[in-house]
Amino acid sequence: MENKKSILIVGFSPRLGIFLNALKNKFIEEGHKAVLIAELSAWGQPKSSIINDSIDQVIEYENNFYNPQNEIWKRNRLANYAKRCANAIANKIDANKVTDLIVWNGAPTLSQAAVQIAKQKGLRVWYMENGMLPKTLQLDPKGVNFNNSVTSIPVEKFLTYQLKPKQSQELSPTPKIWHNGFEMLGRYINKFGLWWFLTDIFWNRFIPDQVGKKLRSRRKDEGVELPDKFILLPLQVQDDTQILMHSRFSGMEEVIAETVLAAKSLNYQLVIKEHPQDLGRVDYEEVKKKYPEVVWVRWIPIPELIRKADVVVTVNSSVGIEALLEKKPVVVLGDAFYNKPGIVWSANKGNMANKISSALNTKLNHQLIDGFIAYLHDYFISGTWTQFSDQTLTEIVHRVVEDQYARKIYDLE
Repeated sequence: MENKKSILIVGFSPRLGIFLNALKNKFIEEGHKAVLIAELSAWGQPKSSIINDSIDQVIEYENNFYNPQNEIWKRNRLANYAKRCANAIANKIDANKVTDLIVWNGAPTLSQAAVQIAKQKGLRVWYMENGMLPKTLQLDPKGVNFNNSVTSIPVEKFLTYQLKPKQSQELSPTPKIWHNGFEMLGRYINKFGLWWFLTDIFWNRFIPDQVGKKLRSRRKDEGVELPDKFILLPLQVQDDTQILMHSRFSGMEEVIAETVLAAKSLNYQLVIKEHPQDLGRVDYEEVKKKYPEVVWVRWIPIPELIRKADVVVTVNSSVGIEALLEKKPVVVLGDAFYNKPGIVWSANKGNMANKISSALNTKLNHQLIDGFIAYLHDYFISGTWTQFSDQTLTEIVHRVVEDQYARKIYDLE
């Protein structure tokens, strides 16, 4: 390994914290310095103006998420929280002479404040998220999902990429910890204050989250008979970063409307799979009444739906990658790192039917898709934050510490 590093890890939520703490300990075990910030208190006066010039960027995601009407007092509340985060992060970086920052996702206010401070201080930033292959993680110096390094790699480089053998590993689940509605309540109040929680978040976020958990725990056979041929549209979380920041549509209802029109013009039935995380949070009952010809499903597993579908339409979800694994044609409607010619079809509002028709009637480039999937097996890291191994942690440490190795993975040398 090269020079010793001092790592600052920033994340959120208790169970994710177990994984990040294990990662911190692995850096220390390998002879580096590492500290973890899991969450910051929202109380007290903001003491830093260090991110005044970029405050809009720092709070962009959570302001869209929690404050879609962009009310000034709520925006100011988030801005003050961002300044407190920036001040705490700056102090932690200086005190520990940090060389590298690792953030989970990078969009939430705490993570984005850390990113801004790290860039101002000339640190290398690493972004982590769930991977898009089953049981994987992504770690990238440019960002996650559409912002990652894969987006800029020319598609022809995947034609000759060969899958490299990897040692199999047993992934162990993180321990079950006290994690229920009261814990979520405490996090909301800490971050936004009691008044905002009681007047807005309690009704619009907290209660729907708890209802959704109950619904997901009661899944059952819904008795839906799938059509002989159909287009599959798996819905995504309505207010996820993938939709709020990397979609060409106003929301999932507009995606549904456009896909219904395309399916009708092609004389195909449309099957829509609701996203389990939106159960209890997003009510599609009126949409279902508007489009009675659509087959709606909740509990049929995505792998089964992909295998039976003729084509998969997605904004930018990991289901697109799952469909490629099954050699199914994929039409992408948003910004996605895998939205590459020859691998998927890229559609807009005005040409969706034509693109779906092309996907249905064009032979897949198996060599290109196989090379792309082979590269993703090298790019993603085996393990998740809920199930990981010592090898998962070691792989992350080596990518952060060994520059030559990192350049090979992210630049496809």
